[in-house]
Amino acid sequence: MRVSLLRRAFTLTELLVVIILVGILAALAIPRFGKTTDQAMELEATLALEKVYQLQNIYYLKNKRYTVDLDALGFEQEALMDDQGNGRARYLIKVERADDNGYLASAMPQLKDLSAFEMNQTGQVTKRTR
Repeated sequence: MRVSLLRRAFTLTELLVVIILVGILAALAIPRFGKTTDQAMELEATLALEKVYQLQNIYYLKNKRYTVDLDALGFEQEALMDDQGNGRARYLIKVERADDNGYLASAMPQLKDLSAFEMNQTGQVTKRTR
């Protein structure tokens, strides 16, 4: 008795349907991933400004004034990211003005069209209008 061994393969139509479904799923997922990535990058800015807030408060307790000098605070800016992907920081952190009564610190994006942020002596971080 002879048994015929037929192997069933996928048809071209079935393969095209699978490719189209994968394409639709990718089209839905990629924009959401990009938005999440931008939110994570913006979180980097707010965390750096919160660190400046903590360091400014310590500096104020010792010196009875605020400072624009990040080195005097002990804040170390990570190397800024460049077009070749060197460095880690996507935001430039600086204290724009400071006196006995308060200060204004900012986080300016360096590479992408991300939001800029600012913070004053109260520690409130807000999006900056350009």
